[in-house]
Amino acid sequence: MLKTMGAAYQVAQLGGGSLSAPLALYLATRGAAQALYLEDRIGSLGVGMEADLVVLNMKSTPLLDFRMQRCESLDEALFVQMTMADERAVAQRFVAGRSR
Repeated sequence: MLKTMGAAYQVAQLGGGSLSAPLALYLATRGAAQALYLEDRIGSLGVGMEADLVVLNMKSTPLLDFRMQRCESLDEALFVQMTMADERAVAQRFVAGRSR
């Protein structure tokens, strides 16, 4: 998901537009669920919702560790992750609520 969010940011930039990190996260989660007419089942956390989740290691590489030390907001930290992180950032996966 981080790579897709990063690619969407790059496409927006190439087209002269902008895509904030919070909007990219929304589009990858709740927005996608709404587009699929599945927002009553997926796309957000809540009682009775289906959920596949990842726990991120925000400092998974030396470069990310260096950059994250300078983040001043959650938006900035999410932006750093969506533009720089890779599969090494995934510390744990949960599929249907169970650790995998």
